[in-house]
Amino acid sequence: MSNNLTITQVAEASNNKETAINDQAGELDAAFTEDLDMDFTSGNVTVLTLEMQRNMRFVATNLSVARTVTFPAVARYFIVDNSGGTATLGVIIGSTTITLAIGEVGTFKADGSTNHLVLTANSSAAPFDIGSFFVGVPGSSEPLLRFVFTRAVTFPSGLTGSEGLLLVAATAQTDVDIQKNGSSVGTMRWAASGTVATFIAASPITMAAGDELRLIAPSSADATAADLLFTLAGTRGT
Repeated sequence: MSNNLTITQVAEASNNKETAINDQAGELDAAFTEDLDMDFTSGNVTVLTLEMQRNMRFVATNLSVARTVTFPAVARYFIVDNSGGTATLGVIIGSTTITLAIGEVGTFKADGSTNHLVLTANSSAAPFDIGSFFVGVPGSSEPLLRFVFTRAVTFPSGLTGSEGLLLVAATAQTDVDIQKNGSSVGTMRWAASGTVATFIAASPITMAAGDELRLIAPSSADATAADLLFTLAGTRGT
């Protein structure tokens, strides 16, 4: 067998060289063309040595909370695909971890030693941001934004990267309800006397084509909170 990918080699004085050569061709073909789906429904994933040797691209499926995938110490280039994930993915060899962001695809190099892992290239998901400005004091439960999506978009847990401002500060805590198809999925919050919002979302918010995003003012309007502007930071899906 070969050193790194355990590719079949022809034995000296073999009577069936064509069998070994055909096996070798199939093993090499798989090593540079095959995909392996990694299902994260039940937790973190460990890739077996032969799985790493016989696949080129490792595709994350059912990745909705942050997980890790551990690879064996095999010398090779390989691809980890988190383009369909809605959470981050940690890629591990030994004590080395490199994290792929939501929607990111990474090309890695391992040299076969215990802790060696290098990210040689990556492709990030395209950003997709939505913003608006509301003039004056919103009425009770007044819609501040209604937006229907034409493509898949994901907003990360905690709405990381989003921004919200009040040009006139609120008297009391002011919560704007963020809704997906009429159901609450997050909050944009201004503290009393605050002008910079914080965001709350327990899990990633995934919108498909045809889904509607709504931002709804508090049911009891604050007397002074006025002139709201905000941008929600997301990434395009497939």
